[in-house]
Amino acid sequence: MSVFHKIEHETSILVILYNTEILSSITLVSLLNSNVNLKGYNLVIWNNGPNKLSDVDIVPFQEVGFYVQIVQTIENTSLANIYNTFIKMHRAVRYVILDHDSNLSDQYLMSLSTVGADKIGVPIIYCDGDQVGPLLNCRLCLSKDIIRDEDAFVAIGSGLVIGFDITKTLKETQGQVFDERFFLYGVDTTFFLRLKISNLNHSIEILSGFEHSLSRFENENLLTKKFRKLERTYDLALTLRFYYSPLKIIYFVALNTLKYFFHRLLKRDTLIYYIPFVKALFTGRHYRDIK
Repeated sequence: MSVFHKIEHETSILVILYNTEILSSITLVSLLNSNVNLKGYNLVIWNNGPNKLSDVDIVPFQEVGFYVQIVQTIENTSLANIYNTFIKMHRAVRYVILDHDSNLSDQYLMSLSTVGADKIGVPIIYCDGDQVGPLLNCRLCLSKDIIRDEDAFVAIGSGLVIGFDITKTLKETQGQVFDERFFLYGVDTTFFLRLKISNLNHSIEILSGFEHSLSRFENENLLTKKFRKLERTYDLALTLRFYYSPLKIIYFVALNTLKYFFHRLLKRDTLIYYIPFVKALFTGRHYRDIK
């Protein structure tokens, strides 16, 4: 892992790459070609594997005013750990988290500077022109909606803007900003559960959105589908264990058990792997957790 230089910035942006080169990332190309003045923004390009970058030329980004750093962890490190490390190692008014495959709009990039240190900015996400998130009380959230602390709110992590004061509060109430018991799936949803537990939902602001590629809408090979199913299994089990009451755990375990055996009876593909689900629920550990 590269060494960070702890420098203060108004806005610090993290772009996670996976199996993608710098100039093959839709997100990074969007930043490079934007009409918005991003001079002075800190940009951390984090390559999370599986191979080292073949081209680490950052001059084009420096020429448009970014302060750029490259970090490479080719072992596919936990996203929660990456996010927490990024926040810990940089002092900024706001932190922006992005995947590598988001077509960022100028409206979204202009809205970054409006997110105060005591706010959380969440963009409206589109896929193929249709809004797919965020969700407020199980329906699509609109820009005009008022979000209350008791509401159920969830969004994907790409585009998330977290104010510095929010990170401080989450560290005080939850120990960390993101829950490192989760590795891939569940990192986003548990972040919003932590906001709700900490009575911070009212701090959420809906931002102008952008197009994002969602893997569940793409054709994937059988191995990738099995991997995602296993991740969903552990996400569900660990979220139940750590974020729900015993009564709700019993209800959801019974419900998912019935769904599982119903699908098996009809010889349909199940939504989860049942044995790993039970194992994760009782051990409270992710299969990738080697501690």
